[in-house]
Amino acid sequence: MTEQINIFVNARFLCEPITGIQRWARETLFALDLLIEDGTIDGSKYKIILLSPTMPSDMPKYLHLSLSVRGLLRSHLWEQIELPFLARGFLVNFKNTAPMFKKNMSMQIMDLQPFARSDTHSKAFNAIYKTIIPWAARSAKIITCLSGNTVREVEKHLGISKDKCVITESGHEHILRFESDDSVLSEHSLDKGKYLLAVSSLNPNKNFAAILRAMKLAKVDNKLIIAGGTNPRIFRDQGLEKMPDNAV
Repeated sequence: MTEQINIFVNARFLCEPITGIQRWARETLFALDLLIEDGTIDGSKYKIILLSPTMPSDMPKYLHLSLSVRGLLRSHLWEQIELPFLARGFLVNFKNTAPMFKKNMSMQIMDLQPFARSDTHSKAFNAIYKTIIPWAARSAKIITCLSGNTVREVEKHLGISKDKCVITESGHEHILRFESDDSVLSEHSLDKGKYLLAVSSLNPNKNFAAILRAMKLAKVDNKLIIAGGTNPRIFRDQGLEKMPDNAV
């Protein structure tokens, strides 16, 4: 019998609060699990092992993906020092960070905000990511990006050829696993089909103020519904004194 090829996944994200990046990574694992189940990926040839520094509090149930909790360190230290030795094979990284000196791996770059818009993050955040991302991106065999714009940012800010980048896609299928609940419309005094929905964490780079200005220019009277919490500072920092009346 042919020995299985181990594919390792940097699953540190499973221990983090779920925002867009963590959701994308979780859904990608879910899709990989289904591809093994339906035979698209040969499960007898490839074994996918998730590596994590701690046990996730809400570990998803997978049919064919196994979890290995290893290491003594946490966060970036675990990722940079222990993970390269734990991943004895090809390593897949779904977030903006990855081991800086491991060659046999892929790295997902969602965006390059620390380079393109450093004002949207703290100095400490920018310092960490401006150190890790260039080294890891140059070490990786493959860089995966969600859009052509990110590929152009990789070329501009990191000096890495677009030939090293592969554009993947964001999925939407997870929404189909949930039943719609129209009661939320009445809770917020909304009419079905007469609102705009923005699903995101409230960060300055999400440009919510620009959405509101575009609605005004287009003379759109619908309410803007923001799912992701409230933070009036985001609007104030973008030239608006408060959360506008047509935003919920």
